[in-house]
Amino acid sequence: MLKQAFRIGFGRTVVSTWRRPSRKSSEFPGLRRYTYPTVWCLVDMSGSISDKEAEQFLSEIYSIAGDTPVSVIVWDAQVYDVIEAKSQAEVIAKVLERLRGGGGTVIKPSLETTLQRMKSRDIVVVFSDMDIWDLNEAETQRKFSEVASKAAVAILCSTDKEVELEGWRYVKLEVD
Repeated sequence: MLKQAFRIGFGRTVVSTWRRPSRKSSEFPGLRRYTYPTVWCLVDMSGSISDKEAEQFLSEIYSIAGDTPVSVIVWDAQVYDVIEAKSQAEVIAKVLERLRGGGGTVIKPSLETTLQRMKSRDIVVVFSDMDIWDLNEAETQRKFSEVASKAAVAILCSTDKEVELEGWRYVKLEVD
């Protein structure tokens, strides 16, 4: 489900062009990629996140980094780090050692950080158990809406609660 949601986001940066015909048949247009979007991974490291959940989040980020650059925002009640990784090796080297948290769960600061740094048509994924204290506050809802409208695709990836927000796709993440 997560990979399918990414394909939608990646597909919005590709267009058909007759300047370079398809390699399979000259009767069809070729494809041109305008840009590779950055995937913004907002990783909840609050006290309610188990080691298994954190491990699953990191595994998903590692998988994503095989296709495109990722920027990881580590947060609980505050934003700790914004970590950029251009490859899977950098995910292991940079992100693993900088995962920290253990406090409450307030997402608004991480949404604000994402809005300031992301480019239009980037992809945003929130990894959480969705036990977020400020989820139903008006200002937080507005930030969610702003991020979704700027992103090519916005995904809520939850290990526990199902949350429906306008403009966001929900994906249930199974933890082994």
